Amino acid sequence: MEGTSINYVIKYGCIFCCCRFQWLLDFLVYLKNWKESADGRPGNFSKNARARMFLSWQTHEGFKITVHSVIEVTKFLLAEGMEYVLTERFCQDPVEEYFGNQRKLGRRNDNPDVRSFGYHDNTIRMQRAVSCQSGNTRGRKDRQRAWVEITNDPLPVRKKLKYS
Repeated sequence: MEGTSINYVIKYGCIFCCCRFQWLLDFLVYLKNWKESADGRPGNFSKNARARMFLSWQTHEGFKITVHSVIEVTKFLLAEGMEYVLTERFCQDPVEEYFGNQRKLGRRNDNPDVRSFGYHDNTIRMQRAVSCQSGNTRGRKDRQRAWVEITNDPLPVRKKLKYS
């Protein structure tokens, strides 16, 4: 398989032969060995001291979820015909913002039903449609009214009203 593209690898079903994904899986094995080493280290350590020998459980779970997600998303995108995938461009900020707004609208309701989720989704959609779209960070969404040509011509002058 020397010199083959990742699309070839995906097409013929041996995705884990590819060293690009194997590095990520080896990283998970490294984390597992590190955790086992910290847990099995001889000595009279307190629970807190053992916890500080390794990453927090949230970070460890986050790494595992991220590695498996990146592999699956990359496989999917390449199988759908993408020539390449730039994982550095992945961004979950819009997703976090959306679910943050859902939680904000739901207030104390930790377990919303489908009806309230849909209602809040409509509210979020309406807020986006009505919100101000100006500013220097996202540009104009309305390209037809954007300035196409800038000139130094003077503006027309309005006639002054004469009071009689």
